[in-house]
Formats: sequence, structure tokens, C-alpha cells
Amino acid sequence: MEYIVKQGDYLAKIADDHGLHSLDVIWNHADNADLKSLRVNPNVLFPGDKVVIPELEVREESGATEKRHRFRLNASALKLRVKVLDYARMPVKDAEAIVWLDADFETTTTDASGMLEREVSPVVQSGRLRITTDQLPIALEVDLNIGHLDPVNTVQGQIGRLNNLGYDAGPVRVPLIADDKDQVKSAIEEFQCDYKLSVDGIAGPNTQSKLKEIHGC
Repeated sequence: MEYIVKQGDYLAKIADDHGLHSLDVIWNHADNADLKSLRVNPNVLFPGDKVVIPELEVREESGATEKRHRFRLNASALKLRVKVLDYARMPVKDAEAIVWLDADFETTTTDASGMLEREVSPVVQSGRLRITTDQLPIALEVDLNIGHLDPVNTVQGQIGRLNNLGYDAGPVRVPLIADDKDQVKSAIEEFQCDYKLSVDGIAGPNTQSKLKEIHGC
């Protein structure tokens, strides 16, 4: 069957929604070769992308009756990774953080690079992060929109990454209005200036590549 990607979808979630234990079953399917080549990252899709969902396969295993048997599911854990930087874009390291995913929360600590990591269920689409540390003038509290990051070659993907990096590119919405475009252009110019790129306010291939590198995906 063919599935049309919606905003907030990511392949691990799509696989789970269709009863598949691993996104690789979809990602490595021959009918999704063009999508795989286009998007590269299975969890950074764009609304309107078409994904072929293969049919579930029935597998049989033999075993003696009246005995207990253990079967292990071979699936990789899905992880949420967030890198926290201060206003000078330096890592906020060894800071205690609280991560909410739906109603569940967990306390963790950023590492030396400012990174924190937490396993996440593929049904989760939103969360919240709070960090209180002397490295920041005020407590940091932000919403986490899981699966909402669009590809870097789309305007929406560029806005999302710029906002995450501290450049105020405005809201991620379709379509953009005139004021949005001016704000995006200004944010791109700031980014280009900071990273010694040609400052033209246009997110061409070089700017997209650098934006993806600095953002991490």
C-alpha cells in the first residue's frame, strides 16, 4: 500500500503505525529506493512524500510442545538527541535536564559536548525540555516537536534548523507570507555571516550543506 507522509511523521512512527517492528523493512524496500535516495535520512521526511508500506509477512518457528520458548525481536532502539548551546554557541555541559515525552519525564545530564540522549517510543510526537544551570542566565525551557523537522532543501526545513540554532527565522508554516520571507532572509544572512559564507540571504547548496553540518542533521 502507498502512504502519504503528513507533518510530524517520521519513518519509525510510520512503521510502528503499520505493525512493522523496524523502519528498515520500509526503508530498504525496493519500491522506496527513490525516496531513500532523495531524503537520505529516514526520519526527516516531507509532507506529501509517498512511502510504500510492504505487506506483513507471516513467519513460522518450530518448537517442542509443552515447553516455554523465548523469541527475541531484532530492532534498534529509537533515540532522541538534543544538543544544548549557550548564547555564544558553546556547549552547555554537565547540566541537569528534565525531558518530558508526553506525560512521562526523565532526568538526565548533558555530556561534554552539550548533548543529551533519551530513548523514545515511535508513537511520541511532542515533548518538553527544561535545563537550569549557572551556564545560562535563565532556565531554558523549550517545546520538542519530534518528527517535525523537514528536509534541509525545503524552506520549512531551513527555518526549523535556523530556529534551533538560535537564529530567529520565524514560524514554520505553509505558505509563507511576505513578512515571513523577509525574516527568513535576514536569519539566513546572519547564519552566512557567522560561518563565512557568501552573504546573499539565499539558502543555496553551500548554505544548505553548512546548515545541515552545524545542525547535525
